[in-house]
Amino acid sequence: MLAVGATGLDDGVWAQSNYGAWVDVAAPGVTIYSTALDGAQHTYASMSGTSSAAAFVSGLAALVLSQNAALSATEVQALILENVDDLGAPGRDDYYGYGRLNAYHTLAAAAPAASEAQGKPEGQGRIYLPAIVR
Repeated sequence: MLAVGATGLDDGVWAQSNYGAWVDVAAPGVTIYSTALDGAQHTYASMSGTSSAAAFVSGLAALVLSQNAALSATEVQALILENVDDLGAPGRDDYYGYGRLNAYHTLAAAAPAASEAQGKPEGQGRIYLPAIVR
């Protein structure tokens, strides 16, 4: 389990984010495009909150496991926390935890070294994340 804080569009801590000694990591949590309900109609909307930020962390954990299913939950957690971008006060702090999520660095660190040794074709086993354009 990881406790998640939210960052804003400028990578600063979102004004309404949870914070405290228990925060482990921060992730984008402002103006996140997602599915929504409008009455009984399914639609899309921009939302803000730590719930939106937590989805990024859960998604990254799933991507890490899809890349290296041999990892334990503790190892996935360690990879996420060891590969953040340290923002705010140097080291762990009450607003960013260990830092803001960095999917690229986490996935690079999670890649099983054996896959290169086994001669997998270039691109096989790679995960490409979509670009979000505003």
